Amino acid sequence: MSSASTQVESVAPTVKVRIGLQFEKYIGLPFWPETNEVINISKDVHPKLGEAKKEQALLASLEKRGFTKKEYERMVKRSQRPFYTIDDSDDGEGEIIIPERVLQSLHKQRIARSSKGCSAHCEQRVDVHRRSRC
Repeated sequence: MSSASTQVESVAPTVKVRIGLQFEKYIGLPFWPETNEVINISKDVHPKLGEAKKEQALLASLEKRGFTKKEYERMVKRSQRPFYTIDDSDDGEGEIIIPERVLQSLHKQRIARSSKGCSAHCEQRVDVHRRSRC
């Protein structure tokens, strides 16, 4: 008779913590969905057209996509916001926030860089140790 042993892995409970960080410098420049829409609309408007023809091409492109001129103007304004803000206003005014996914990305990059630095440092120490024994 054989008995199978099972191992139970202990997992610490997850605790969510809200923190506030203050940065001396932060470059947001997010790529908004509106930016992509403005780019796609602008592809239908040839830059060498005269002003009247550009306006006609723009209106035709907007109609094709189901947008009004007023909605387009709002999209252009929203696409130029430099940061994420709490109230998500059209003009980008208000308290700047850094989304959780951005902080997670920063954290992962920092870990990757620090582990590479540590690996290189450890390899140098081993190499120096080997040479000193020769």
